[in-house]
Amino acid sequence: MSMIEEQWEFLLKKDDEDARRVATRAYQEPALRKLFPYTSMSNLKFSKKVEHPYDALPYIYVIKDEPRRYQVRAADHRPLLEGGLDAVVTALVHLLSEEAPA
Repeated sequence: MSMIEEQWEFLLKKDDEDARRVATRAYQEPALRKLFPYTSMSNLKFSKKVEHPYDALPYIYVIKDEPRRYQVRAADHRPLLEGGLDAVVTALVHLLSEEAPA
């Protein structure tokens, strides 16, 4: 099992309900499943590298004051889009595909 697969497995079993919910939905996307996922305060971040320092990529931010509301945030933490989990994950996949070199 690769380090990426091990990390996904770890996140899908996390005690943190918010992080687990986001990871479970993100795991359904093949483009995200290829990246190394990690959490920071329930937020789901991604890296093309499996070791520190991780890449600075857009990520999914969990809005704690509003249950089941999320944002896609840029690597510099600027909010880019807010909505439900499906919309945010779909937008993140699209955004990351635009950033990928042709």
